Amino acid sequence: MNRYAFQLNVLLLTILFFLFTAAAVIIATGSTGWMTTAIVFAAVLFFFAIGSYAVMSHFLSPLRETEQMIHELRKENFNMHAHVYGNETIARLNGQLNDLAAHLQNMKRSFETQQDQLQTLIENIGSSFLFIDVDGYVRMANQTFQSVFQLTKDDWFGKHFERLFSDESTVQLIAQAVVEETAIRDTIVLPIGIVRHHFHIYCAPIQRGYRRSEGTVVVFHDITELKKLEQMRKDFVANVSHELKTPVTSLRGFAETLLEEEAAENPEIRKKFLTIIWKESERLQALIHDLLELSKIEDEKFRLDWQWVDVNEIIEDIFLVLEEKAKKKQIGLRFDSPGEVHLDGDPYRLQQIFINIIENAINYSPEESVVSVSLDQSNGEVKVTVRDNGIGIDPEQVPRIFERFYRVDRARSRMSGGTGLGLAIVKHLTEAHGGRIEVNSVPGEGTSFSVILNERLFL
Repeated sequence: MNRYAFQLNVLLLTILFFLFTAAAVIIATGSTGWMTTAIVFAAVLFFFAIGSYAVMSHFLSPLRETEQMIHELRKENFNMHAHVYGNETIARLNGQLNDLAAHLQNMKRSFETQQDQLQTLIENIGSSFLFIDVDGYVRMANQTFQSVFQLTKDDWFGKHFERLFSDESTVQLIAQAVVEETAIRDTIVLPIGIVRHHFHIYCAPIQRGYRRSEGTVVVFHDITELKKLEQMRKDFVANVSHELKTPVTSLRGFAETLLEEEAAENPEIRKKFLTIIWKESERLQALIHDLLELSKIEDEKFRLDWQWVDVNEIIEDIFLVLEEKAKKKQIGLRFDSPGEVHLDGDPYRLQQIFINIIENAINYSPEESVVSVSLDQSNGEVKVTVRDNGIGIDPEQVPRIFERFYRVDRARSRMSGGTGLGLAIVKHLTEAHGGRIEVNSVPGEGTSFSVILNERLFL
């Protein structure tokens, strides 16, 4: 460009020189005064200016646009458009540059769309994703990976994958996939914080044809919940079998005894055995009832009968039901309420929630103690707290008390006639109401259960 401008300047100076030479010849050969000389030189300058402008417009201006266009293309600014005018060759060049810019712009948009689609796919695959280059350094990770492994971008970007995992088997698995450039699958267990996570890990090289791998993709599919569900299913079958086996065995054994002639003739033995049979059948009926209730609550078609409920009335009705049971252990029932408290809920299911918790408090409290129920209403929430002075729960056991058939004290629970499903029902019904449960317990001092529900769910 500069060379071309220099050549144009030489050309213009040459033209100017010839114009001045011609003017000097005209003045020298003619007899004219200073006025005529001035007019001649003015005319020379005027025509030179017009000629210079024409030459510059025809050659230099389009070239400046060409240079600017190339400069913008180098900066990946594909929106610029050069005017097509002037010299035919330069005009054709600018036209081709415009076509190139339009093509590059389309390619850029297509690339950005593909990048967005790829990023959206990576972020929404539901599993932890890593891209490791051929040297073993992490170049890409999705938000799921950062969340599951509790890392930030500074913790993984540009770091060697060996620094991300403390588990040796995981490191060896990824290293094998990177070095051998082959796809590998396996199931591993990784401790993250205080939780052991089960992962199905899949490593695959990125290759084009038979060329060397350009990196390795690693996907961690978290199957911890599936493992828990599988274990829960096994535990559930085992527990149900055990819980059913005990009363059925008792029923069968005492029935066989009654069929014997000696027992049948003894009224005291007969009455004792019949009483045991009645209690075992009652326990069996309670177990079947709770199993059916839990199955019904967990069903997708389960619906609550929403009403505007008086919470005080529900608690008072429960006290009437459990009053006799509390008197047998000389346990006092105390109810503290700030006044009228209402909320959106299913009255029958709310009664089911609170009767389970209060009955548990009575069962696990020592004689001559007090079970208290208190209501608190604030910030659009209703909090029902049940406190006892019982055996308490070890902090390590608290997260498990809502599991099916889990008992803090198996012997006492069995003596009280509990099925081990009450708190599981409480948890599901509370969540169905959009609420939550808080448990505070000190072993040997007592436990408090707080059920927190939204006052209004429907406006």
